[in-house]
Amino acid sequence: MVLAAAAAVAARLLVPASPVRTGARFGGTAALLLSGWLVGLLLAVGKGPEWGWGGAQLATRSGRSRSRRPSSAPVSASPCPRRPG
Repeated sequence: MVLAAAAAVAARLLVPASPVRTGARFGGTAALLLSGWLVGLLLAVGKGPEWGWGGAQLATRSGRSRSRRPSSAPVSASPCPRRPG
């Protein structure tokens, strides 16, 4: 963290400002939407092993409204079912 702060200060002091200005504006709504999406994605990926990748918590937090597996399909206890033979 200290190294990143030192690099930011050094870049601000040593890199000259560009004379070219684009006139672009900051999109606050887009930034908030992107932030929310990234937080949701990282939460699902980070907590996935704890919740279980096929768990209902992961499906609802990652934006899927229902499971893709039919309700009559058997649920395997192992994450990777073994092939016969």
